Amino acid sequence: MIAAIENQPAGSGTDLVQQVAEIFSPTGLLSKASNFEFRPEQQQMAVAVARVPGVASVAGLSLFVPAGGSWQALPRNADGSQQLALQAWQLP
Repeated sequence: MIAAIENQPAGSGTDLVQQVAEIFSPTGLLSKASNFEFRPEQQQMAVAVARVPGVASVAGLSLFVPAGGSWQALPRNADGSQQLALQAWQLP
């Protein structure tokens, strides 16, 4: 999914927000997964992240967390990894 967006040639006219909305739609790329369940809130969150200035130019995957009404990327460790602390209720 991410590779398909990142590999678009510069100036190709593709709109990241539109692509993300389609990917998370009831008939989008994620709908092909057997365990996908469309949730409007999930699609809205993904679209909101896609609208953040600079997101389209980010290379690779980054973790974001809510921060005062907006989103903030988690800092990277020396090896380039990111760590996210989960609460017990968030674990399977």
